[in-house]
Order: sequence, then structure tokens, then C-alpha cells
Amino acid sequence: MVKSRNHSVIIVKANKLKGGRISIGVKGRFGIDKLGEFSTGVIIQEEHWDKDEKFIKYKKRDIYKREYKKLLGIRERCEEVRDKLAEGIMHWSSAEDYIMNRGKELEDEGVLDYIKNIDPTRERQYSTLKKHIMNVRAVQNKLLDQKYNPLMFSHLNDVGIVRHVYQSIMNSPNKSNYKRQQLQSIQLFWRKKNDFKSERKLFDSIPPEVSNPKPKTPVTNNKFMDALERLHKPTSTIQQFEAVLFWLYSLSLAGLDGVDLINLDENDIVQDLSKVPFGFYHPDHDRFFPDKLHVQVIRTKERMKDNDDYVKITRLWNLFPSMYLKMLLGHVTMRTRPEIAYKGDDKLKLFNFYTRDKKTRMQIPKGVDKWNRLRYQYTHLLNKALGASVQFTRATSAKLASDLDISETAIDSFLGHSNKGSKELSRSAKHYLPSNQLRVDIDHIFIMQEFDIVGKIRTIYQMFKDRESIVNNKRVRWIPDAYSPMPATDIVDVFENTSKEEAVRWTFNQMFFPLSKWSKGEENEFQTYHLKYSEVVKVWDDKKKKMVQKEYTPADYDDRFKELLQRKYGGQDKDLNKVFNLYQKEKANLNKVYEIVNA
Repeated sequence: MVKSRNHSVIIVKANKLKGGRISIGVKGRFGIDKLGEFSTGVIIQEEHWDKDEKFIKYKKRDIYKREYKKLLGIRERCEEVRDKLAEGIMHWSSAEDYIMNRGKELEDEGVLDYIKNIDPTRERQYSTLKKHIMNVRAVQNKLLDQKYNPLMFSHLNDVGIVRHVYQSIMNSPNKSNYKRQQLQSIQLFWRKKNDFKSERKLFDSIPPEVSNPKPKTPVTNNKFMDALERLHKPTSTIQQFEAVLFWLYSLSLAGLDGVDLINLDENDIVQDLSKVPFGFYHPDHDRFFPDKLHVQVIRTKERMKDNDDYVKITRLWNLFPSMYLKMLLGHVTMRTRPEIAYKGDDKLKLFNFYTRDKKTRMQIPKGVDKWNRLRYQYTHLLNKALGASVQFTRATSAKLASDLDISETAIDSFLGHSNKGSKELSRSAKHYLPSNQLRVDIDHIFIMQEFDIVGKIRTIYQMFKDRESIVNNKRVRWIPDAYSPMPATDIVDVFENTSKEEAVRWTFNQMFFPLSKWSKGEENEFQTYHLKYSEVVKVWDDKKKKMVQKEYTPADYDDRFKELLQRKYGGQDKDLNKVFNLYQKEKANLNKVYEIVNA
């Protein structure tokens, strides 16, 4: 540090003017080097100047009351500036404004403290503020000279110090985009602090954003099976098993973001749960499992918009893989993470916290912090087990969809990208699903079929059904009997004289059946007919001379639908009436199973 005696900031006689007058200025030096000189605007008669004291003569000060007061303040601030120059917290380029008291006095407030005291808003939420805090903290703790730690707003009033901050960031080994973020964080809150409404800049230039993100490679079938093989080793932990289940759960919902899974609860279900049984949906066994449950979510990454014009994603939630994985995850997290595992009655909730208030869309700081810690742990575990984080489920879903020749526009809508198609799909009312949701459901089903997700659940069951770990001094089965299938030759055997546990286990038999034995085109054709003939329509009754409600019967069915029904349900039996009656009977029996399960 340069000692203050090497600096001098003094009031001096500047220029001679007409009439024997002189102007008074301020001169700065560092050793023998001249820093600069500027005028104070004070003018007096030359004979009234004390050259030794470098001030107005004592006996003449009554003549120059205003000038005297002004110079007195200037002299005091000159001494302050001399010390600040020596300490390195001020540059001569900003000394004039400070000495002349032009409204740029040093603000003794740290940039970091200022950001910490800002309350989150819809436009600038908690996670965003936290990133800014991390950016500024990294700059002042790791890049700047210690005399600028903490970084004060007063430092940012000095051109020389600003240049030092800029060069320190730009000369660091950090990536270009990170340098950009650090500069933007400091500049943003410098502008906010000074209430600058225009695009006033602190730094002369900020590097442009480099758009070259590391591609998220889709996880292939073999890659996932390799992960299961590694997981099967004796050294593997139940925490690794949990992370793989969470990854597969995200994939089962077509790459729904991990944070959105955290916030999911029964309030997100589109259907009325008082009218729809809560159970699995299996498209190849929809005579047993006919009822779909959809969830509608707003992606957390979607930008906040006051006009409610954000994209909503509607997902088929109770497809067998998703629901089973959620249940198995609940079992595991209750043992591995009892402090945050959800213990209530909500069948969709996985953990006992939210990251966002669903009404205000404001972030919940404690929830965000909990998710960040959990996400970090999952990422670490998944990188070791799978070589891919939860974020890779979206890329995997997109690749599977592309392999099925699903259009790029449909994929964008499916993944919830902000385009016209996504917005049109998402604008459905809360308790209504448009007809094009059917196509989305079928895309969803066949994307999961393409990954053979049911087969992988079956493989997981076969590999780990007998695996145990010691967790919190207790022996824990990875897949206990309660989550194992219970074969039954007849559905009647399930609901007559059975327990709730046995009824639930019977539904797990779906892991032995593919989601669909049909082609995507045939499934779409069948589901379109099924949707049409499941409706209750109004028709004119000419005898009654009024509109009446009519339910479709087999007599109304199109010949093609009759053919499809016979293929799907009839087996060798060609009698459509028997097929239809069997469907109705087994559906009624299944509702009794649901009554047991939901009791």
C-alpha cells in the first residue's frame, strides 16, 4: 500500500484574470507525478490570497463569506481524497466530483449486502437474486484485491477502480458466459442503486453471450441397462437406486423437469377425483384400467408473465410406469430422506416442500434451497451411475419421439416449448381436455413403449427385489413385498375377501405386459373411436318431440370400431355382444378393486 505522504491534494492559485483577480483550483500529485488540476470556480483578488497558507487571508474572509465556506469544505474533502487515493479506494478520475460535492459522495454500502436486502418479486425471483449474490461474492472473494473486499458502491463511483474490476473479471480463467454474468450482476445493481432508468452502463463493454451449450446426449436403451448392471454390484447404495428411480420417473412423464415433479400434487390433476377412480391406466388393458388422470403444470423455467400467457403442459400421469415409479420412490425416500419425504395423503406429492407458491407463482426460498441440495445430490449420483443428470430425460424423450417420426412441431408442443402449437394446446380449461390431447397421450404412450419402460421396470423388479441395505441402523428392502406383483387368475379373486395391500399388488401385474401390442397408428385409430363413442350426445326424439341424451351402444358402432374391439378384447370370440358385456363386467369388478385401494 502506498503511504498517504506520497500523495498531495491541495488548493492552489490557478489562473490570473483581468482586474488583478485570480481563480482558485485544486491540484493533485503522486510524488513528483502530476495527477491533475481543476478549477473550484472561486475567484478573489490576488492580494487577498495567502500563498503560504494556500487559502484566503484571515482578515479578508469577511469579504468572501460564500467563497470562504465553499473553500473550507473543499479543503476538508481534499484531505479525505488524499487518504483515499493512498488507500487505493479512489482514483483521481473521480476525485473532482467528490471534492466539489456534486452529489457523488461515497456510499458506504456493500454491493453484496444491498442485493441480500432486496425482496424477491415476480420479475426477479429468489433463485435469480441468489445467482447474482453468488456472482458478486465470487468476484470480490476470488478476483479482486483484498482492499476491495467487500466491494462497495463507492468503489464503483471511481473510473479507475471500475477498470480494475473489469480487468480482474476478464483476465480470470472463467468461461466467457460466466464473466458476462459477473459483469452484468455488478452493473445491474449499480444501476438499480443509482435509480438509472436509462441504459446507462458501468462497464464500457460486456462480452456477448456465447450460445454453445453442451449438448445433452439422449440416454439409450443399452446405456440405461449398463447403469442397472453397475447398480447391481454389491457396493451400490440405495441412494443410487433412488436417483435412478427419480430419473426414470421424470422420463415416464416425458421429461418433466425435476423441479416440476417436486411441486406436483393432486391439485394439478385435471379430472374430478370424486368421479374418477384413482388407479393405473394401461392402454393395452383399458378394459381393466379405463380411466386416465392428467396433470397440468406450468414449467418452472417458463418466464413469468402477468398476462397468464405461459405454456401449460398436460401430461398423462397415471400411465402405469409413472404411478408405480412414484409409489416405489415414496417407499425409498421415506427411508433415505425421512426429514423431507412426504408423509401425507396426497398421492402425487413426493417431498414435503414446494419451490413455488402455486397461486402467486413466487418462489419459496427454503424450498428452492432444499431442491438445489437434492438436485446436486441426484446429479452426483446419476453421473456416477448413468452418466447423465435428470435434465437428460427431455433430450431422451425428444430423441425417442423423433425415432417414431413424430413431427418437430408436435415434439415442441409435447415438451412445452413456447411456440404457437404449445400455447394452443395449453389453453384448455382446467376440467376439459381437447381432442388433440388424445394425440399427445398416444405420443406419450409410444415414446414410453419405444424405450420399453415397462420392461425396464420389470427388470428393476427382478434384479433388486431381494436387495437390502442398512439405513439409519435399520434393514431396508429396496423393493419390499408391498411393491411386488401378486398374480391372480381371475379378477374376482382379488376383490372377494382380499386386503387392500393385495388389491394394490394385483395392479402391479402390468409390469408383465407391454403398453401396447398395436402400432401407433392403430392405437390412435382405436382411441379416436373410443373417445367418440364414450360421449353422451343429444339427439332429437321425434316421438317425444324433444332433445334427449343418448349413450352409444354396440349397434351404433362403426364397422371398423367393431373390428378393432374384437381384436382388442374378443380373442377367439367373434360375438361382439359378448365382448362388450365382458368389458362392462370387468370394468365394474375393477371399480370394486379401486374402492378397496382408495378406502
